[in-house]
Amino acid sequence: MPVPRRILTVLIRSITLLETGDRKVPEAQNSLNALLLYPTPGQAEVFATTGLIPGVEDGKLTRFSPPMILFKEVVQGPTDLQVVITDRDDRNGLVSFLRRMAGTVTGSAGAILSNEIPGVLRAAFREAVAGGQLAIGGAKEDKLEVVATGGIPLRDAEKMKGNVTIDLFAPRELKRVGKPDIKKGAPNGSLDLEILWDAELA
Repeated sequence: MPVPRRILTVLIRSITLLETGDRKVPEAQNSLNALLLYPTPGQAEVFATTGLIPGVEDGKLTRFSPPMILFKEVVQGPTDLQVVITDRDDRNGLVSFLRRMAGTVTGSAGAILSNEIPGVLRAAFREAVAGGQLAIGGAKEDKLEVVATGGIPLRDAEKMKGNVTIDLFAPRELKRVGKPDIKKGAPNGSLDLEILWDAELA
């Protein structure tokens, strides 16, 4: 039997970061960037970003009401959801990076960027986990510092639905003022999602 196609919707309910990162620019903010791996046969990956998220502070829960949409994608078969939270940055830095990565930016919250070169984004996310930088090249504009990473497998729509929490971990040592530093690989917060699956598509 063919594997059924379903519409997967991923909503962000809240995020907590123990350490949000650099504060050299007072108005700098974090962003959440996500990747679905092989959501449908022949489609290597789908990328989404929240854009910069205002109001995220160290150790405090930031709740989104209503929840913020991250993905609404057709999925056929098992997929994985990977997320990286960038260090505090200003909008120019994030937009410059996204333009260089995808060639276009459409909107902010929940923007879906198509990938023309399969594997580039997966490699960038692996680099974020391994070295603490979301990188697509060697230039300064090709890199964003990362403060947290996490992910979940989406293998069974009946089991992986409703409210789901992703534990976040520091991909590099994070310096803190007046508190112990967060070591590489140590917990750095959590991401609360709501996962919805629509009925099977024809």
